[in-house]
Amino acid sequence: MAASTLRVLARLQGADDDPASAQEPGKILHELRSTVLELPHEGIALPPLYFGSVDSTPLWVCLLADAWHAGMPDDGLHHVALADRLSPRDFTQAGSLSVIGLCHFMAGRYAEAAEFERRAVDLRQNFGTAWRTYAASAGMAGDRAAAAHALAQTRRLHPAVSVDWVERYHPIVHEKDRARYIEGLRIAGLD
Repeated sequence: MAASTLRVLARLQGADDDPASAQEPGKILHELRSTVLELPHEGIALPPLYFGSVDSTPLWVCLLADAWHAGMPDDGLHHVALADRLSPRDFTQAGSLSVIGLCHFMAGRYAEAAEFERRAVDLRQNFGTAWRTYAASAGMAGDRAAAAHALAQTRRLHPAVSVDWVERYHPIVHEKDRARYIEGLRIAGLD
């Protein structure tokens, strides 16, 4: 169901600037109906395709993250790439880069994962999740120096991080994927 939702919303993703519908390139649809919604007492008429929401696009990116946590890295990569092409200066860029990084991690492309996570933390230096995934990715890619640095930054932001914490709270769905993530963090130096 999540994959279908991602695909439908991606097909309806904003591509133009249209103030009447609040459409902007890369923005995710908020409402879809067959006709105009009239709110006469408010003096409002909303078009059938309406993009006027601050949360639809970030929630869509969260669903992408859930997709790669559930083992769908290629779907996640495809949709994030589409969003990036449509809205290259989006305020969620660091989050998108981190999603791309974890998609690569889940697909076993650890060096690519580390590069995207590095780019994410370059944009947002206090992005703990990206630092943690950077540490795991760099560890699995064999870049021990980058892995150790990323783990130090993770610990700066999340002093209680541990293998036990990852086991309990990280949203990676499949145990084998979580095991690879933990292996990368152990290589980085996590106990």
